[in-house]
Amino acid sequence: MKRIYNYLIFKFNSTKCTVFFIIITIYQFSIFIELISKNTKYNVYDLIMRNFEYLSVFYCINLFFLVMLYNLYEKKNFYNYLNLRFRTKQEVYNANVIFVFVFSIIIVAFMNFVCVLQCINNISFNNYWSPYFYQTMTGQVNLMYTEDIIRIITLKLSPFSYVMYSNLLIVLYLSFISMIFVVSNIIFKKRAVSFILVIILNAISMILEIVNSPISKLSFAKNIFFITASRSEINNGTFIILRIVYWVLLITITYFIGNLLTKKIDYNYGE
Repeated sequence: MKRIYNYLIFKFNSTKCTVFFIIITIYQFSIFIELISKNTKYNVYDLIMRNFEYLSVFYCINLFFLVMLYNLYEKKNFYNYLNLRFRTKQEVYNANVIFVFVFSIIIVAFMNFVCVLQCINNISFNNYWSPYFYQTMTGQVNLMYTEDIIRIITLKLSPFSYVMYSNLLIVLYLSFISMIFVVSNIIFKKRAVSFILVIILNAISMILEIVNSPISKLSFAKNIFFITASRSEINNGTFIILRIVYWVLLITITYFIGNLLTKKIDYNYGE
């Protein structure tokens, strides 16, 4: 366990991590500026939701996240030495799995923390659905959602619980694409190939979203943004559980595939 702890600390004590968090902060500040320019009344939960909406997650956050993973997994000599300190290849693999989970949690928590800091002086923290939320989530502004579903969601959940569930699903999504990156690295031993494969996987998921068939329910977006759930899922209370099960299954399957490959494939410390 101490080896894994030291490995994680070494990964996070990187100048590249600092640069990445600065970029995230600047990106969030631009969203904050856009929000405060609106005339409609809003609160801190609106800013957090705005940070984790569809375009933000799939066109900015996941790209920043993958670029950071790409840089953190470069194979310099000291990393090779550090990996050799582990007793088995499974320990190295498990350390990498723990790292991507922790990194996913830190990214989402950091973005929430920045939102709170931005709002701490003059923006409401009251746990109620704001006029801004209804304006941006209904009518002609956002065609992804229907007013009927919005009404049921706002009756069942408070803004705080909505944000917490959203955060959980985004952490699971980032953890899954990280796992794909780690497992691809085991197979191809090339960070660039792993990076491209995750991009392709996201693109396939986006294509699934527009397919008018039951298979569209398997897309990433459908299992992150539970506000797109069917009325029956919301009424019977399964709209969160089903999405958590979806991500847990994908992560578990990917983990065991990676664990099996780790036993069969030798590590190559070159690129």
